[in-house]
Amino acid sequence: MTPLSDRQVERLRDRLPTAEEVVAYALLFSLIWGALVLLFVGCLP
Repeated sequence: MTPLSDRQVERLRDRLPTAEEVVAYALLFSLIWGALVLLFVGCLP
């Protein structure tokens, strides 16, 4: 493993999402899945 240069580390950090973005996407994802599950369960007899 070669050590990363400072510039590469900065580029990696710029591409990684922040903690707030991760939480927002997780909440959105779980809300969408919850709605789909509710719709599916509601359609069952």
